[in-house]
Amino acid sequence: MLKNSYRFTGLAALVAGALVLTGCTAEAGEASGDEPITLSYAFFAPAASFPAVQMQEWADQISERTDGQVEVELFVGGTLLSSGDIFDGVTEGVVDIGLDSPAYDTGRFPFSSVMNVPIGMDSAETSSRTFLQLLDEYEPEEFDGYEVITAFTTEASYLQTKTAIVSEDDLSGVSLRAAGANVPVLEELGAAPIGMSMAEVSEALNTGVVQGYMSSREVMKDFGLAESIGYVSDYPFGPRTALSRSWIKTALMLSLRT
Repeated sequence: MLKNSYRFTGLAALVAGALVLTGCTAEAGEASGDEPITLSYAFFAPAASFPAVQMQEWADQISERTDGQVEVELFVGGTLLSSGDIFDGVTEGVVDIGLDSPAYDTGRFPFSSVMNVPIGMDSAETSSRTFLQLLDEYEPEEFDGYEVITAFTTEASYLQTKTAIVSEDDLSGVSLRAAGANVPVLEELGAAPIGMSMAEVSEALNTGVVQGYMSSREVMKDFGLAESIGYVSDYPFGPRTALSRSWIKTALMLSLRT
């Protein structure tokens, strides 16, 4: 049963992959009497993207299972907080819940980075379950004060570029958007990785700042990038292979302890 005064703050993050977190502050989500509790939930990607779709499903389930006592107001597409701002925004009580990518702040999430090493996962479902189990079992210090709600991953990353990349020589000096663990991979291959969030990639492609990016393939639809690129290299830098350089995207959802 819900108490009349309910305080909830959250954060979500994506690891070069993806990570989702939630937390609690003394001021967030207060309600009294029969008034419903309203929680704010922020994300930087468009509403049509998969993470935003799961946000909507989660919000609908919360409302249904509490008989409308708890409602979740979604702020997607960076309308409230942009990528890189969400963790601090949740911590400071700007929003109650957030969805973000630890890949954009690997120094803050060292334990979660284990999912970026070549551990030979063969699917996003397998790696999602593994990630959540790791967090449940080890309770890493980087999430002290939070409770894990859920964790999920994407597929492997692929090179998605304006021009064809068919050999390592084709990567020499090519400017490519990358984040987290993908940066040293591209550096070793001779490319020129540039750190930025996926929300900035479309403009960067159109202005020539980058010639492509390394990410999972759903971003072509989620971020409207399909018209800006011409090629996808059929080489997964991720869990579908057991290569010496395999990297995945991960996501985690947490809530602060009260």
